[in-house]
Amino acid sequence: YMQFAVPFLALMRGLSIMAEEISEGTLIFLRLRPVARTIIVVGKYLAYVISSSILIFLSLAASYCVLSSVPEADMFLHDLSKLMHDMGVFVLGLSAYGAVMMVIGIFFKRPLLTGAFFLFIWDSAAAYIPGTAHKLTVKHYLQSLFSREMLQSINEDDLLTILLTQHEPASATRSMITLLGVIVVAIILTVNILRFKEFKTGHQEA
Repeated sequence: YMQFAVPFLALMRGLSIMAEEISEGTLIFLRLRPVARTIIVVGKYLAYVISSSILIFLSLAASYCVLSSVPEADMFLHDLSKLMHDMGVFVLGLSAYGAVMMVIGIFFKRPLLTGAFFLFIWDSAAAYIPGTAHKLTVKHYLQSLFSREMLQSINEDDLLTILLTQHEPASATRSMITLLGVIVVAIILTVNILRFKEFKTGHQEA
């Protein structure tokens, strides 16, 4: 879910939070309404977060029920708290990734390519770069919210384990503050782009 489902859903739905208003030519009507742009952006962003979270929750809950239906398995109640914790991290991931995609969707002329590069190339490739490049990714702080015990329980020869554990994780507090900061900054940027950038129906123009 964290490696593909969450980023992919953020890419597909996050890019269109405000970009669809531009491509469909309805942005001008939003600007004419006597409603602050901040309220419009936050409202559409929250709609994205809620709808995307419901999709992830239904899928995750279905997978959890199937796995816990194994005869003599006691994971349904025993691991329920872990399910809720993971769901919380996934919602935070959808929120952070979606906020970044919202900015990319209205700022770049080819938002799909830019968003895909950010999510599936930079966010993963930064783990290979020596130094602190990984701290400039959303994925680092999301992974830091998972317990070290869970990551270490995976086979040590697994490539995924190596990628997830080669950097020292950030503290839970720092991770939460950073991710919430990304969301707030992205919303502020979106509001200001809508305020100062000129748009034409069907495409963007700086």
